[in-house]
Amino acid sequence: MPENEPATDARHELAYLEDFEVGMVRRSRADYYLDPDEIKTFAAKWDPQPWHLDEDAARDSTFAGLVTCAPHLFCIQAWLLARSDPQPALIAGLGMDELRLVSPGRAGDRLSLTAETIAVRPSVSRPGAGIVRTATRLHNQSDDTVMTTVGSMMVHRRSAAR
Repeated sequence: MPENEPATDARHELAYLEDFEVGMVRRSRADYYLDPDEIKTFAAKWDPQPWHLDEDAARDSTFAGLVTCAPHLFCIQAWLLARSDPQPALIAGLGMDELRLVSPGRAGDRLSLTAETIAVRPSVSRPGAGIVRTATRLHNQSDDTVMTTVGSMMVHRRSAAR
């Protein structure tokens, strides 16, 4: 059974507001293996539907196989974003819009992501910070899109970090 990369304390170069430009793309430097047992364990607690819990029932469902639930995909996206470069000089996540489930995340898939910067602006209320919006695409090993989101985060300005 393949394992997912453990979290590390490795320091990575930070991207400040001034480093972000519309069109900039960040990619995960790891992928995430959708383990069948993890799918079932997560779903048993958070989304106990037959197509997430039981391989026989899942085969007879519209999905024709075991698939993970949306909350699990959202957690995997966060895991992959923490393993993408460059890392934003993050102050806080501000929200997620336009979450779309495009195709199922299937047991055995390897998921990775790309996050494209779609807007950058200084913060009106915090002069040492700015807002970055990103369109994030979670995809499998065949490059099929599994989930998309648009999110906003507040990041430090380089001048304020000195």
